[in-house]
Amino acid sequence: FSGLHLHRWSFDIELFVRAKELGLSLKEVGVPWKEVDGSKLNTGTLALIRVGIGMLRDMICVRLCYTLGIWKMNQQQHHVDNDDSLSSSGEKKKTKKEQ
Repeated sequence: FSGLHLHRWSFDIELFVRAKELGLSLKEVGVPWKEVDGSKLNTGTLALIRVGIGMLRDMICVRLCYTLGIWKMNQQQHHVDNDDSLSSSGEKKKTKKEQ
């Protein structure tokens, strides 16, 4: 996740915008969830409103900053084609034909 500008709750919004810019497709995958005592999120009404406003601010910021060219992706990130798959190390995975 190098090159991200957001490091708060809504960093994933920036990931979605960058993936779209690169022409990558996204897939929604269900995740098993187990609630654990000791959450750091304050669930009081006022606290949730503040978090929601902060996330809205981040969404607007990401959209404006990339649209206006204030934030840019580096050249290496632009070289990913739609048909390319990258491994976790960032190297292109070999297709069956290449293996």
